[in-house]
Amino acid sequence: MDAALLTILVEALRALGAMQGGARSVPDHHHSLVARLRARIDERFRLREPIADYADALGTSESRLCVARARIAPLSPAAMLDQHAMLDAKRALLYTNLSVAEVGYSIGFSDPAYFTRFFTRHADVSPRAYRQMGNS
Repeated sequence: MDAALLTILVEALRALGAMQGGARSVPDHHHSLVARLRARIDERFRLREPIADYADALGTSESRLCVARARIAPLSPAAMLDQHAMLDAKRALLYTNLSVAEVGYSIGFSDPAYFTRFFTRHADVSPRAYRQMGNS
């Protein structure tokens, strides 16, 4: 009787270990997917592609991409794109002599007014004012 109970206990612990091992591989998959998303954003953020295009290129669905991102990163895929565009725009405004419109074009905006609204919404200050603050 004791041997049978011990066998059941060992099998239960093995099954629990296998389940935990499987649970560990899911976050690894999420980490990998988010890392590939970040790399793709670095390469292509200027194209202003929809998130669905990123998911297709990564061989996953948009919902799976969002789930992986939610477990790993604090920002949505769209927010990650915007954050990268803002970083590039801020650098260009501070370290180049490009006009505000040219900065907008350089990060993928076809309309300077839309770029200005985008920048102002994310930075709480216009691109021109941001440049002036950085130069003072």
